Amino acid sequence: MDSQDQATTKEIILDTAERLFAEHGLDTTSVRDITGAAKVNLGAITYHFGSKQNLIAAMFNRHFGPFVQRTLKLIEEAEQKAGHKPPKIEALLEALMRPIVEGSFCAGKKNIPFMRLIGRCQSEPSPEIQQLIRSHMEPIFSRFATAIHRVLPVLPREELFWRMQFVMGAMHRALLVSSRADLPFPKEAKKLDAEGLLRRLVAFGAQGMKAPYTP
Repeated sequence: MDSQDQATTKEIILDTAERLFAEHGLDTTSVRDITGAAKVNLGAITYHFGSKQNLIAAMFNRHFGPFVQRTLKLIEEAEQKAGHKPPKIEALLEALMRPIVEGSFCAGKKNIPFMRLIGRCQSEPSPEIQQLIRSHMEPIFSRFATAIHRVLPVLPREELFWRMQFVMGAMHRALLVSSRADLPFPKEAKKLDAEGLLRRLVAFGAQGMKAPYTP
């Protein structure tokens, strides 16, 4: 097996694992389920990943790695564009959410299984998986909190934490609704593209971030 075949097999395993994990859950899906659906031998997971836990980590790494780098870059660009003044909250929220929103819409349906898996991880929390996700997201949240503190210096860190949770929760729910054809959708509403959804999320989130603080 040459290096190209190995890379292809590895990607097939990762794609299949994402789909099955999203459909059935991380604990319920076995290594045999993955190799059977991927049509590879059982030793392929051991060869490429070593264990199921390493496979799960690799699955998150391939999505979060590029996402984290792009988000940090967009936050930095928003600050640079503002010059000596604090950046607008809207610009920082767009930097925070654009990579996630665009990632859920790009490449057709390729990213949908992973987005559904993230939603499942939120509704069926596992301490190990939450720690894995947190390790990826911590640099973003820390950088975003520092940038927001320049805009809203009177907002305590604890309050900022909760407002960020509300904003991210709204975004994940909106992305779930956008990606699921089987969820009820009112006739008076229409499906949004990435830019339409992002514009509304930024406007909604900015008002929440700027809301008066009551201890």
